[in-house]
Amino acid sequence: MSAPKPPTIVLTGGSRGIGLSCLKLLLRPPISANVVSLSRSFPPELQELKKEYPQRLLVIQGDVSKDEDNKLAVESAVQSFGSVDGLV
Repeated sequence: MSAPKPPTIVLTGGSRGIGLSCLKLLLRPPISANVVSLSRSFPPELQELKKEYPQRLLVIQGDVSKDEDNKLAVESAVQSFGSVDGLV
């Protein structure tokens, strides 16, 4: 029997504050999700998480108020991980 596929989550605002805290929780066990983080910036703490989880964290710099950035985040999630299972 194969291991269950980890969920894929698109997270907005993952570069700081509550969004960054949510990102850390999603990446670590027991959730261990694949995460696409849509953020305006790419600060050092987010860069460190990208280094720690290179296969499961995809960072897209963009603005959640712009449709094209949201579309890019979802398309990137599907292309990289096969699906989108949740949005935070």
